[in-house]
Amino acid sequence: MILHDTGRAENVREHIDGSAILAARLCKRLKISGGRRNLIMFLVDHHLTLWRFATKKNIDDPEVIREFSEIMRDRHRLDALLLFTYADSNGTNEEAWSPWKETLILQLYRNTREFILEGMTAGKEEINEEVQETLSEIKSGLKEKYHAIFDEHSKLMPKRYFRYRSKKSISKHIVALWQYIDRRKRRPNTPFECAVQWIKRSKFGYSELIIVSQNSHRLLEKTCCALATHQINILSADVYTRPDGVVLDLFRVCNDDFKAITNNNTQKSIVATLYEINQQETYEPAKYLKKKENFLKPETKQIFEFPVRAWTSNNLDPHYTVIELQALDRIALLHDVLRTVNDHNLVTVHSRICTEKGAALDSIYVSTPDGKKLTDQDAIDRLETDLKTLLS
Repeated sequence: MILHDTGRAENVREHIDGSAILAARLCKRLKISGGRRNLIMFLVDHHLTLWRFATKKNIDDPEVIREFSEIMRDRHRLDALLLFTYADSNGTNEEAWSPWKETLILQLYRNTREFILEGMTAGKEEINEEVQETLSEIKSGLKEKYHAIFDEHSKLMPKRYFRYRSKKSISKHIVALWQYIDRRKRRPNTPFECAVQWIKRSKFGYSELIIVSQNSHRLLEKTCCALATHQINILSADVYTRPDGVVLDLFRVCNDDFKAITNNNTQKSIVATLYEINQQETYEPAKYLKKKENFLKPETKQIFEFPVRAWTSNNLDPHYTVIELQALDRIALLHDVLRTVNDHNLVTVHSRICTEKGAALDSIYVSTPDGKKLTDQDAIDRLETDLKTLLS
């Protein structure tokens, strides 16, 4: 605990490197060796790794769990790093360990522990059996009228969706799918139709918002606009587009007090705005995202200029290009970023939102329309330039 941040006093680019050098010297001087020294060096080297993976990467992706497990290597190191991260976060700032971050970190910890104990030896057949057991349990808990929808859904969705989503959430997805298909049959000529389900996670400070609709141009962007109109924070967003064109959008959202959305009137208003935006012939977000005047206090001027960054990487994920953002947090930030991404003809498949002391540290996972990474360097440069302009 004492050693992990000592490198902040060294003149090095990354304080972890300086901390590791000082920790190695100390272990040598105090004659600490063997397993104890290895654990000390591991914790100093990786004291931000659990936090970074949990808040920046798509931890529903088995490949991410595998990558993190290979860093941890064994259960002992994983347990030690979890305790270390908890102590470090709470010792740094009273607000640093929020219910949302706890949810992410514990999800990553549990998935990694399971992978270390079972996944290393589990073959494809065992994984398939596990998925089939999950499917059977979910189906047995559903009413019979949902069974046909569920059977079709289980064929169209990737296996990782069933491995790393809770049974309760998937059951809610099926109900929303049934509602959407039923409404489409009854109102085939309406310009826009969707079904919405909410799951309250009050203990963890957020709500799950499930939206099912037909894939359409800028649907995710318009949904973010509807949420921003009602001052709703988006913590994460996952997009599943089935081969039949049906879209399953999954959001974790909270209000500006970082609490779950429990007010029924607020939920209904969000859905009403979503319909209104999608039924218009032309999309005009400025109409909905007008800045609210503050009559109580004047705008405060920043003493220090906040460093704004936007960069892309094709090394952080095996399937997608990852856009990393650093900017001042604000309502509708994700909407504006998605609008820029759409203007560059890219598809957003996942986003992870992390807010630290008013700073947004976001990761947006994108692909080209044919599902590949963005590799054209000129296109990458243009995207980064436009994002930096937007953020600043």
